[in-house]
Amino acid sequence: MFKRVNKIPYDQVSINDAFWSERLASMREHTLPHLWDKFREDGFFRNFDRASGSLKSAYEGAIFNDGIFYTMLEGACWIYKECQSPDVLALIDEVVDKIIAMQQPDGYLNSYIITVAPEQRWSDLLFGHELYTAGTFFEASVAHFEATGSEKLLTAACRFADLIDATFGVDKRLVYEGHEEIELGLIKLFELTGERRYKQLAEFFIEMRGNPEAEEQMYNGWSALEGVPRERGALPFREYGIAKYMQAHLPVKEQDTIEGHAVRATYLYAAVTEIAGMNNDAEYAEAMHRLWSNMVNKRMYITGGIGDNVWRWEGFSTDYNLPNDEAYCETCASIGLVFWSSRMNLLFADAQYADVLERVLYNALLAGISLDGKAFFYTNPLENEGSHLRQPTFSCACCPPNLTRFIPKIGEYIYGLKDKECYVNLYIGSETKLNIEGTTIKLKQETQYPWNGMTKLTINPEAPTSFTLKLRIPSWCNQAEIRVNGDSIPLITNIGYAKIDRQWQEGDIIELLLEMKVKRVESHPNVESNREKTALVRGPLVYCLEGADHDHDVRDLALKRNSEFRVEHVSELLGGVTVIKGSGSVIRKAESAHREHFWHTQLYAETESCEWQEESVDIQAIPYYAWANREPGSMAVWINDTPKWTKAGRTES
Repeated sequence: MFKRVNKIPYDQVSINDAFWSERLASMREHTLPHLWDKFREDGFFRNFDRASGSLKSAYEGAIFNDGIFYTMLEGACWIYKECQSPDVLALIDEVVDKIIAMQQPDGYLNSYIITVAPEQRWSDLLFGHELYTAGTFFEASVAHFEATGSEKLLTAACRFADLIDATFGVDKRLVYEGHEEIELGLIKLFELTGERRYKQLAEFFIEMRGNPEAEEQMYNGWSALEGVPRERGALPFREYGIAKYMQAHLPVKEQDTIEGHAVRATYLYAAVTEIAGMNNDAEYAEAMHRLWSNMVNKRMYITGGIGDNVWRWEGFSTDYNLPNDEAYCETCASIGLVFWSSRMNLLFADAQYADVLERVLYNALLAGISLDGKAFFYTNPLENEGSHLRQPTFSCACCPPNLTRFIPKIGEYIYGLKDKECYVNLYIGSETKLNIEGTTIKLKQETQYPWNGMTKLTINPEAPTSFTLKLRIPSWCNQAEIRVNGDSIPLITNIGYAKIDRQWQEGDIIELLLEMKVKRVESHPNVESNREKTALVRGPLVYCLEGADHDHDVRDLALKRNSEFRVEHVSELLGGVTVIKGSGSVIRKAESAHREHFWHTQLYAETESCEWQEESVDIQAIPYYAWANREPGSMAVWINDTPKWTKAGRTES
């Protein structure tokens, strides 16, 4: 039933790319040491010492801080695996023994519970984040083993997983985790160790969502844990419902609309997609299709961001509710959506999922980190007056370390392999080796993506080999051409991939030319905030206007209907970007001089005759991911199609 394409692991992909190589180096040289120092200062490591008994003082920070740190530890391990830097290994070694030292005799690991409330273990599975934290630890332990070969953390992870398996399950406690993550961690632990109990436990936690017996056990005293305010349950959940917030309002197989906290949702559905493939489960697959369709077609921003203005639960509300200035679009949710998109793409070999992955990657996700790698967005609005600034970290510091574990593994999203079919999903300069029926094929990709739509692939098999190369033709591309050794070939596509089936010889060259036109995009008329507005898109990039490039508040600017767009690559701007230039206008009310003075003392005044002046302006749009890297100023993705005064009959553009 399922295609189940295998990803090529990131450590088998060498990236040499004009766009991504610099970001990978920045992550290693700037982001990781910056965050490590911040976390050390903020007491994350001291909490481990307190839990082991080597330090006597009060716990510091949030109850889920262990989990946030484990995510960064995972990122450090992936970085070390790629670069083998002694400095990175020294950071990792700094904490590994601290973590192991706090593990309890029965395998339990959680510095908050051990230090603050040992008698309340597993008492608040809705908001206590114990199983969430365990899942992040499992993922970090797998990364540590794969990067260093050491079994220290892996052994501790298996002991902890065995304890959880002995505590929860059929004929034991029937529960689910309030913040999904344990499922992904258990699946990775299963894939590494082959211990089927871990996979079965992941399935159990998924199956408990929407189970009345589990809810009865979980809701009994859920708010009793110290540090979780009782009133938390009365805030957004009175009208929305705790279960819906946690995707537990119905069994997963019965869910039709994507609901609740966006990060929780994507983590859960990424795990469900994995299980659907492993078990060949058609019901789970169909549910994933329904939820995906609802999200992409009715609840996702043009940047690929998810989670609208319902800040109280950081997630989804109703169809087409996509306000720009209040958009939540948490960076972690974008990362979670890439996790889910990739798994859907691998399961079904359908390019539509890679299209969304790419849109999220180059826009909502990448906007979450500054160009220097040392400042971050937690939320990613699509419009702002200039107050939204990146921060060195946050009190809930989940997004920065999530970027740290994601970006180093960007290589694993480029290629896929199934039998004698090689899929190219992303266009990133790189090299990899394929093993097809015992024959090694070297594949090299060269590109100036996302600025240019031409990609060159060189195929070097150790012997002439027949296999199928499948190149994703992005949904944004209206015209594409493929040349093999200089000759154009017919473009035959199936579910988004162009298929080239031949016997490949050493030195064969494929050139893919994707037309990259500037497009004016409009949204569904039910999206109220985007009515009479347009967005500019070129290739995988969504563009925005930023105040730094204009003398006006960009929210007052309008694109002329007949504007012709020009593209120009500016190497000295924002690390090197291709900008879009066009013509627009701004309209102002010209007030008489005698009226100006009393606005300092009056709130209202009688309307009098006035003139409306239209001023032509040059417009320059930059990639959305690059905004807020200069002086603060206004920003807008959705631009007025015509001046807003036009509909009042005062002017025409």
